[in-house]
Amino acid sequence: MAIEWDDKQIRATLDSLERNVGRKFARQSLRAAAKIEQASERAGSPQRSGTMARGFKVRSGKKRQNVVSVNVVLPSSAIPGKTFYPAMQNYGWKSKGGKKHPGKRFANLSWIRGLAAARATVQRVLTQLVNKYRGEILQDDE
Repeated sequence: MAIEWDDKQIRATLDSLERNVGRKFARQSLRAAAKIEQASERAGSPQRSGTMARGFKVRSGKKRQNVVSVNVVLPSSAIPGKTFYPAMQNYGWKSKGGKKHPGKRFANLSWIRGLAAARATVQRVLTQLVNKYRGEILQDDE
């Protein structure tokens, strides 16, 4: 799932920095937010064996110009055996007799629950990194 914010305050903060420094700080703050999303996904996933919960990973997204992305994913290698099991648990399935088994929608619900905390984390971590960076520049000038 991708989160794209058009937050003017975050954009102005990043634009005030050098390009590579802004990208570095954006990536670090997004990884911190992704860790919160990962914990939310793990808490909301089915807990019978815990394999699915342990499988959620934080990975970097596709590299594009002027875009920094970090994703929380459930790779197929994280679930041994049948890799469609997480999708079945989330979206539901039909058995051979035609009986419908509704999905638990754990991924969607936990993502929505963690969104506000992730956004606050991005702002908090970015502010800390920028303040620390600007403090170091001021010390170097003296």
